[in-house]
Amino acid sequence: MRGRSFIVRQSGSLEANEAFLREIPPTDPKFEAALKQHIDLMPVARIRPATFVGQLLWDEHVRALEMSCYKTMTPAQALKTGQDKVQRDLDAYFSKETRPVINTDVPLYAGFAIGGILAIGLAIAFRRLRLGRLARQEARWAYIFISPWALGFVVLVAGPMLASLLFSFTQFDALNEMRWYGLGNYQEVVTGDRDNVLKAFGNVAYLAGLGVPLGIMTGLSVALLLNAAVKGMRFYRTMFYMPAIVPTVAASVLWIWLLASDPNRGLINAFWRDTISAWFETSPPGWLNAEAWAKPSLILMGLWGAGSGMILWLAGLKGVPTQLYEAASIDGASPWRQFWGVTLPQLSPIIFFNTVMGFIGAVQEFDRVFVMRPVEGTAGPADSLLVPVYHLFRNSFDYFKLGYGSALAWIIFAIILALTLIQFKLAPRWVHYESEK
Repeated sequence: MRGRSFIVRQSGSLEANEAFLREIPPTDPKFEAALKQHIDLMPVARIRPATFVGQLLWDEHVRALEMSCYKTMTPAQALKTGQDKVQRDLDAYFSKETRPVINTDVPLYAGFAIGGILAIGLAIAFRRLRLGRLARQEARWAYIFISPWALGFVVLVAGPMLASLLFSFTQFDALNEMRWYGLGNYQEVVTGDRDNVLKAFGNVAYLAGLGVPLGIMTGLSVALLLNAAVKGMRFYRTMFYMPAIVPTVAASVLWIWLLASDPNRGLINAFWRDTISAWFETSPPGWLNAEAWAKPSLILMGLWGAGSGMILWLAGLKGVPTQLYEAASIDGASPWRQFWGVTLPQLSPIIFFNTVMGFIGAVQEFDRVFVMRPVEGTAGPADSLLVPVYHLFRNSFDYFKLGYGSALAWIIFAIILALTLIQFKLAPRWVHYESEK
């Protein structure tokens, strides 16, 4: 009705496809010819077999086609790579009979027994405490009030964590019996699936190495602007904080519209055409559909929400003693020198906190990639948006490789823990607290 090319989605029915082509043909002759060729090939075309690796096989076909189009691999290399991945899953499945079956009741009952022993031990330790009558009564009520949280932590956090640790050493798909696999899943991470894992962590390193510093600088810059005592500042602070309360899925859908792959659509593309295209004769990029621009698109979206940390930055700026600025002014320090010599050292605890949380958030990136990936079956063009948690999710819930997904989860946990410990180890060299002597 709008004069645009429209191609009806093809189905498994040859008669339906022929009727669609006859009644609703594409307006572009080349698309019509391509669609007719597709229909003509259907009687002799092979279909994807109904198998437990069907989803993996489909995704590898999509990836092989994509890699060939991007000329990252030749078609033969791309198909061979996908074939090897599918064959490894087939070999693992058909060799499962050689691995011992795990009786899931044993670890379950063992967990209940350990939990019961710990509860009895805590009760005995509490009874042996030398407390007065009033102190004992207060302690008893304190434990009663924290018991819902403690029970929830044990059942919903500690229990699943220990279960995933067990799963990581097993071959488990939730449909068949659990079998002991030893270090096989971890070996798969560094051998058969090494390219995907390295790609995922490489993308995270890009997002963290570039996105976290830019986010900190943007948030601090916004806070410095909003720290001024001018009329209407409450309104501006509210506007800059608004992105923090927008749900991630809603924000992702909004940015899909803004970062349209069609250069003739989208608000950002319109701005690009009127400015950069006019000045430098450069067309708008493909954003999420372009390999080189997919990760910068996520970083750009993150900068839009950088105002969410404004409250922390403003609190830090308000907490800087005015005497330090007065002393610096008396010594002849310029505003720029005061910023580097007074403001930044006083804000170092907040910078440290945002750095730690930023790196943790980058490694745990998932929801935006899940919503914004442009092609089903891949994580962006040439897997440019592939991140560890999305790779974990796909293996666990698309391919039902729960054992392998659990191994990935523990590797991600270990990397986050190592990064956090390294940052805490380096913190005393540059983080300054007012209470320190």
